[in-house]
Order: sequence, then C-alpha cells, then structure tokens
Amino acid sequence: MRTRLLSLALLAAAACRPAVAVAPVIAPVARERAPEPLPAPESAPAPEPAPLPAPEPAPTWAWAVSVLPELAGHSEVEPGEAALARFVKWFPDGAAARVHVLFAEACHVIAGSMSADGFHGSWHRQVRQEGDERRVSAMSFDITLGGISESGPGGVIYRRDRKGRWQESGAYGTGYFDTLVDRPMTAADDQRVSFAGYSYRLEPVCRSREAITHTCIGGGTRSCERCTEVWLKPRAERMGWGDLRVKVGRVESVPVDCTQACPVDEWTPLLPRLATVLAGREFAGVLEGEGPVVFRSARGCIRELRRRKAAARKADEAAE
Repeated sequence: MRTRLLSLALLAAAACRPAVAVAPVIAPVARERAPEPLPAPESAPAPEPAPLPAPEPAPTWAWAVSVLPELAGHSEVEPGEAALARFVKWFPDGAAARVHVLFAEACHVIAGSMSADGFHGSWHRQVRQEGDERRVSAMSFDITLGGISESGPGGVIYRRDRKGRWQESGAYGTGYFDTLVDRPMTAADDQRVSFAGYSYRLEPVCRSREAITHTCIGGGTRSCERCTEVWLKPRAERMGWGDLRVKVGRVESVPVDCTQACPVDEWTPLLPRLATVLAGREFAGVLEGEGPVVFRSARGCIRELRRRKAAARKADEAAE
C-alpha cells in the first residue's frame, strides 16, 4: 500500500512541472562538392611573323660606278684652283708687271700687278686736257679664277699749281662692267693661261628601248618592252647636247609560251637609284679646242694668234 501511494505522489509531482522544450535534432545534410574546373588546354604557340625583307641600302657613288663605269671619268674637282695657284706665281705679289691678252683677234698689253686672287690692271687709257685741268682715265682689267672682266672707266683729275706743276685734285669713276671671257680658268703653266671651264650635271636616261611582239603558242600575241642602253645626259647652262633616243621594235615569228614572264628589264629599275646618286652633283668640264688667252710674253700671244688665224683659214677652205 505504501509503495503504491509513493508512485502516485511521484506522478503528481511530475505532472505539476512545466514542460521542457527539446530542440529537434537535425541531421547534417551532406553537400556535394563543386567539381574543380578542368585546366585549359595548352594553346599552340603563335607562329612567328615572317621576317621583313632587309631594306635596300641607299645607293652610293661607288655603286653607281660599278653599274656605269663611265661615271669614273666625270670629276667634281674644279681645275681652276690649281691653275690660279700657278698663275699668281708669275710675278711677286703687288709688284708692277705686264701680261699679254689675246682678245677680239688682237694681242693687248695690260699693265698692273698680281695679287692672291689674280691679276689686276687697266687698259684703254685716255688723257684729256682742257686748260689747266687734265683727266687721265682707264678701264680696270681683272684676270681672276672666274674669267676676265673690265669695269669703269675711272680716273684721276689733275690741276696746275702756281708753278705750273700738275697736282692731283680729285678722282671719279662710273659703274660700267663687262665680262670679256666668261669661262672659268682651267689650265696654266709658267707662260700661258687658258679659260675653258664649265659646270654640268648628269641625268641618267634610257637611250635605247626594245619592243618585242611575241606570237603565243596558244594563240594571240603579247608585247614586251625593256631598256637596253642607259645614257648619262649632260645638262649645262648655255650649252646643249642632242637628245637622240631610239626605240626598236620587232616581231618574233617563233611561238613562245606567253604564260612565262617577259625578258627581264634590268635597266629601268636602276634609273631612279642612279638619279638619286647624281642629284645635286656638279661636275667640271673643259671645252675642247679652246686655246690660251693670257700670256707672259708678247711672242707667245702672237704665236697663238697666228695659229688661230691659220686654223680659221683652213676651216673656211674645207667649207667651200
């Protein structure tokens, strides 16, 4: 009996207690692991760019001479400087001297003096007197590297003093100028000087072209043209050269394979490169047959005058 009553009391006490909330137990959910990304496939290496062709070297004078050996015969060195150096040694600097000049088919004696740049003197001297005034005038005469020229006239005025002596009282001059020999100095020795120089340029041109008409194996025709000869055409002031250019055409009767290229034109592509080398170059030339015009002695001048007259007579006889 006592045991039953104790059980009932325990049940009643448990009924009076507040209920305890029990958190539900949640079983962990296994998450699927995201797959790792696959490694990117190795790309093939980019092809290396094709190497650029090496630029063509700039044309040089040596190259041009190798292409056209006749260029070696053209010089940019003026012969006048060496000729002038020999001419000024004829007389001491500043000392009074005389030279003989062949001009207008006559020999003229020119008095003056030598300097570093040539001979400076006078000619066509005139003396005019009116009462107590005298005027002595002359034309200046200059022989230099660039040629022979005259200027003036210039002169000196003299007046008589109380004792009747002529005293210099003034001077005058005018601005006239004329070139007597319009060529640079080219040659000189210890007795004579020549003036026969000129400057010129060179232009490479195709002088001869060849045009061929081929008969094609499959029918029809084709034309091929190429340059076969290059000419160095001179150009200079107050001078001219003939400009003869030839074009030769012919027809080949033997049929050819017209799918093949025309014969190679080797010269035409070279013309612009040759022109580049020659651009701006001035060459020194000497006229043929030009005799000396300045002499140290009268005998030398007279001898040259006679030679020229004899040559002129011979030319006239040949023309008749």
